Amino acid sequence: MAVFSFLVYRSHGYGIRYLDESYKSDLMTISERQKAPNMSENVCQNFRITNEMLNSSKCIIGEKSHIEPNVLLFGDSNSGHYVGTFNTLAKEAGLSLRNISISSCPPLLNNAEKYATVNAKSCKQSHAILKPYLLKYDHLIISA
Repeated sequence: MAVFSFLVYRSHGYGIRYLDESYKSDLMTISERQKAPNMSENVCQNFRITNEMLNSSKCIIGEKSHIEPNVLLFGDSNSGHYVGTFNTLAKEAGLSLRNISISSCPPLLNNAEKYATVNAKSCKQSHAILKPYLLKYDHLIISA
């Protein structure tokens, strides 16, 4: 009984069900939904922002087009929680927006590094790179 219990435990309870393709598909879908926001493919979050991130099409959510969005969702890691919601809303409205999140760095335009909980130097560098880009957007959604 102990060996059987151990095998069930080690297989995470999948047992024979794991051989069923529909079960594996459902399990994959559920696992995908339970990812942390920063692990989602459209969440552009890092401890240090780069010019490549600011120009990446991966960071655009909503309707995909070749035109740069005029809305920016910007903040610390908490802004990543809203990417899914804004993605759905933007698609329904036929709009797009760019999202940029700097981990552990508040979305302040001056002296944000003073309030950074981790790696103040990266926070300061990221804001220096981001500031010139902010003027490109008609609307900013700030989240922290």
